[in-house]
Amino acid sequence: MNMKRHVINPVAHNQFSTFVVGQKQKTEKHAEITMSDIATKLRYVYTQMQIKKVPNQLIMQGFVDNNIKSYLDTISRAILAEHSARDQAQKKLFERLEQIEKLVQKLLHEKKNSQETVMKQCVPRAQSISSVVHHLAHMTCEEN
Repeated sequence: MNMKRHVINPVAHNQFSTFVVGQKQKTEKHAEITMSDIATKLRYVYTQMQIKKVPNQLIMQGFVDNNIKSYLDTISRAILAEHSARDQAQKKLFERLEQIEKLVQKLLHEKKNSQETVMKQCVPRAQSISSVVHHLAHMTCEEN
């Protein structure tokens, strides 16, 4: 028995689907998506929404809806990526600010300690000078 098997692979050649795939690949390649990229995508979505409806409205409407949904998903992912990147940058800035505050506090503490050390060294000298003055005053009082 000789049976032939044919496999039919439907291929749809639509500009929208290849563009969607291209856009998804671009967003996966770039780790950082800027606001201008988001604005461009939003403009494209707006133009897609303005497309005139064709006679095969149901088929085309479902196709356009899927494209719009995929673009909106891409835009939401881009916004989330931008938000997380800004959050990470903000966390790094706060960590650096805390490090700077700790360094300033440490320097102020060291300055205070060095001033106290200088004052402690000056106090015995002042006491010795005052004791010499008292001793001389006693000597002059005894001589009188």
